[in-house]
Amino acid sequence: MPLFIHLLIGLLAASLAYALWGGAFSFLALPYLAVTGAHLAFMAFFFQLKTKPFESQLKKRVQRLLTLWGNALIATAALLYLTGASQMISPIWLMGWFTLSVIGCSLVDFGFYTGRRQSALSACRIAIVGSGPEAQRLIDHLSNARGGHYQILGIFDDRRTERDREDHDASKPHPNVLGNTEDLIAFSQSTPLDRIIIALPIRSDSRIHELIQRMRVIPIQIDIYLSPFNNAHHDLAYEQLGRAAMLRVVRTPIGPWSLVVKRMMDLVLTSLALPFLALLCIPIALAIKMESKGPLLYHQIRGGYQSQRFRLYKFRTMFHSDEAGKMVQVIANDPRITRVGKILRRFSLDELPQLFNVFIGDLSLVGPRPHASEMDEEYVQKLDQYIARYRVKPGLTGWAQIHGLRGITDTKEKMSKRLRYDLYYIDHWSLGLDLMILLRTFRIVMNGRNAM
Repeated sequence: MPLFIHLLIGLLAASLAYALWGGAFSFLALPYLAVTGAHLAFMAFFFQLKTKPFESQLKKRVQRLLTLWGNALIATAALLYLTGASQMISPIWLMGWFTLSVIGCSLVDFGFYTGRRQSALSACRIAIVGSGPEAQRLIDHLSNARGGHYQILGIFDDRRTERDREDHDASKPHPNVLGNTEDLIAFSQSTPLDRIIIALPIRSDSRIHELIQRMRVIPIQIDIYLSPFNNAHHDLAYEQLGRAAMLRVVRTPIGPWSLVVKRMMDLVLTSLALPFLALLCIPIALAIKMESKGPLLYHQIRGGYQSQRFRLYKFRTMFHSDEAGKMVQVIANDPRITRVGKILRRFSLDELPQLFNVFIGDLSLVGPRPHASEMDEEYVQKLDQYIARYRVKPGLTGWAQIHGLRGITDTKEKMSKRLRYDLYYIDHWSLGLDLMILLRTFRIVMNGRNAM
């Protein structure tokens, strides 16, 4: 269960406990607010310290909740004793809060547990790449799997011929071949999928490698079907899917629940920041309009999630006549940049309008920085795994930016280095990593480093 749900339940439990067993002070009084904040902070610390992978046994999950909240309770009680503030807090309220928190988290966690079990039992939606004998054997395996929890939504093949279709046994029901891998990418954007399985002979390693690179844009797990006739690769680690063996080559970058948590964090933090930043935007807008003629905002088409294009907004930092036309990267001491623009760029204030992009869902607060469409088209051809950046939503800041890669990327080497950091972020995403990146970004922006 995500950390923010623990914190929300703890806050609600504290309010309810006060209504039932409160002391002489108001719940909004400083002692209760201080204890509530300290207790939730301890809980968050122990949550990160004790976090474990998903546990299937409900008993172990309840034990972990008791340990988590118990440690936070002991730490809070020790803090109250050492500071001499224990007389200002009702001990009945504190114990009632602990009890309600554990009960509430247990019930919600049980809902998560039940939901995941039901999700595991629902039909796994699959697309198959390949239409030869291996694909037919895979269809047979999945069709005969006990429980019938696999739903094949389509077959895609770049080399489909009339003979391929004739090779299929017409007496066996199977989905039609819907197109090539480009059609599969479009299909995945409109149809929910759980897995993509490559069903090709393992000896076609170069073709499989090419397919994997082209499909990395799809944020869905990709497996290779290990046909029984591919005995040369029997020593590889694999996963059983029904009666078929799968070799996982690309995993889902961020799971469904994690996407919800990440989106909620974007909306909450953006909503809290917008009123304050709106006051900052007023003098910025006046300074831009007073220095040079032209529109207040500059927009550019950028590459987004699953290669979808979107319009990214920034405060205009160049003279208007120089910002139009073909994209040309900014260089050091670029004469096109206005005096106000230099200040805005130094502290990344020109990117404040992108909070609107975050609010409407084009961007996330944290993710690989989106590049101009022309740059994307160039580097997709130059860098082997560049397209994998599209597997997550781009962000205002990212893992690459806090490691000094905020400046221009005018060489293949610079872009390759940024790509390595972006792929690391995608493979190691966590809510804690996002929060750490946001905090380090704030410190870097205040120093004005690597700005252009």
